[in-house]
Amino acid sequence: MGYAGSNYEQGIAPESGTLAGPGSYVGVNADGEFILTSSASGGGGSGDITAVAAGNGLTGGGTTGAVTLTVGAGTGIDVATNAISVDVSDFLANGANNRIVTAVNADSMNGEANLTFDGNKLTAVGQISSSLGVTGSTVEAQSMTLAGGDGALEFSVAGQNSIKIPDNQATALIVEEANNAYLTFVTTNTGEKVVFDVDGKLKDDIELLFGNDNDATIEYKSATNQLIISGTHPLGTAISASVDFADSATFQDDVIFNDSVKLVDDKNLIFGTNNDAIIQYAEASTNRLIISGSTTGISLGGGSIALDFGAGADKTINSGTLAGPGSYIGLDANNLLVLTASSGGGATIDNDADNRVTTAKGDGTLNGEANLTFDGTNLGASRAIFGTTVATLTVAAGELSTLSAIDSGSNKYTTQYDGVGDLQGQVLSFGCSTVVKNQLYFLSSSGGFHAAQANDDDSASPFLAIALNTNSTTHGMLTKGIIRITGSLVDDTMTIGAAVYVSKETAGRYAFVAPTGSGEIVRQVGYCLDINTHGGSSQQMDMLLYFNPSDTFIELA
Repeated sequence: MGYAGSNYEQGIAPESGTLAGPGSYVGVNADGEFILTSSASGGGGSGDITAVAAGNGLTGGGTTGAVTLTVGAGTGIDVATNAISVDVSDFLANGANNRIVTAVNADSMNGEANLTFDGNKLTAVGQISSSLGVTGSTVEAQSMTLAGGDGALEFSVAGQNSIKIPDNQATALIVEEANNAYLTFVTTNTGEKVVFDVDGKLKDDIELLFGNDNDATIEYKSATNQLIISGTHPLGTAISASVDFADSATFQDDVIFNDSVKLVDDKNLIFGTNNDAIIQYAEASTNRLIISGSTTGISLGGGSIALDFGAGADKTINSGTLAGPGSYIGLDANNLLVLTASSGGGATIDNDADNRVTTAKGDGTLNGEANLTFDGTNLGASRAIFGTTVATLTVAAGELSTLSAIDSGSNKYTTQYDGVGDLQGQVLSFGCSTVVKNQLYFLSSSGGFHAAQANDDDSASPFLAIALNTNSTTHGMLTKGIIRITGSLVDDTMTIGAAVYVSKETAGRYAFVAPTGSGEIVRQVGYCLDINTHGGSSQQMDMLLYFNPSDTFIELA
């Protein structure tokens, strides 16, 4: 059977296309005829659709009925009802107008805020690094890092090799390291200059030239170790600012200074080929100006020399005893110049006579002492020498080596003789004997001193003396006078006004009781003037002894 249009014709059987036996399906061939086919999915002939399968990026499909395929939206792909579009925002960060896009990784990109292009100008905020080169008619940059090595900055067009900096700027161009500015170009109108904030170095034998025609130069000559400042002839180098010479400077011609010349503290202004004279301000020592002349002195020339005077530190010469016109210059105790009223170069001398020693009177005048003279060789004193301690007078060799004398005047002994051994009187130094301070000694026939004792026949020597220290020559021996004796050397109870004898108990000691034994020597050595009561036993008191040994003595039978 078959169909023709809308009518069915019985008896027309379908022809076999690809008969698959039982289970075959009826299909339609290219001529619209029914045929048998072996596949349930169609495809019995060319153009037959037996199934729709969803591929990559699609979902849906099917083998029968109405089939729908759905496009899946992925990263960067937007799917609408009637359109499929690309969405850049899915993989682009920081997108904005004119920003240049760079890859972040294989799946994303970034719009660079510091790198833009508006169609005419490429702008980079920060540094531009290039291993090849940057070309163009104009390059504008806030900062630029150039590769190191020779020719890092190179001008390739002849005549177009200037560097222009802004006008009327205090810091138009700065050469710096980190934040340390070393070289600054100033373009301030009428004040243009180059400022160095570090040392500028010019190598040996290189000239620093001045003037359009190289009129003057400065050069360090290594061969002579000299700094050469060469100007026009004659030397016309003008220095309008201060110059600091850290080392010596040699000028081979006249130098004219039109302003002050400063020499720092404690440095010499030296004169003469052999450094014969100097001028120096001595800050460290005296705060004075030192003018040191040659060995022959200093000469001051001119019509006159005027010195300001009066009271005050600002005056050249202070007033000592100012007498008006006709006053004279003298030296005070501090070696300072002062004005004095005496034509003798100092105070008036009363009783002036040849060889008299002068003393101050306290009223600005002097007195010539008739009893104290010096003739250039000998000092003569015709009166006693006063003092509170031993005064030692050394005379010529071969004579008595030392003679000491002190006159206590009216002073009490408690003031004049407040220490053991204090004395006034006649002191002889000889014998070179070892002695004990304050002990009593006699001069032996051998010429040495031995401790005196009343039971020793040798103590009958008429020459007695008291030791002043440990050596008879070095320290001397008292032969007559007043001396304070320690009480430890006195045998008996001390009595003021009583006679004092040579002790028989111990050599070198003193006794207030005369010896009475057979063969003992009775010899008086002086009188006790006073005793010093320190407290304690009487034996520890000090005795003020008038020492005047008797020329005679008695030896008891």
